[in-house]
Amino acid sequence: MINKEQYQKAAARALQYFDWAGIRLTEAERGAIEVADFGLSDLDNIGLEILTYVNTERVCAKEEELKAAVTEQGGL
Repeated sequence: MINKEQYQKAAARALQYFDWAGIRLTEAERGAIEVADFGLSDLDNIGLEILTYVNTERVCAKEEELKAAVTEQGGL
């Protein structure tokens, strides 16, 4: 599990990546970033930040910033 400070840091980092990619967000969207550590408490190597624009029964639109560790046995 991550603490609140780690969550906020990860969300801020995601906002920097979205800005770098030219993705412009409203203030409401900037405050709606979700952070997942998959229970591993290692956001720097394995983590996911998600911004959901639309989520209905028929359609979903999201921006994601994913970090995945490269392992000795292969990986990304």
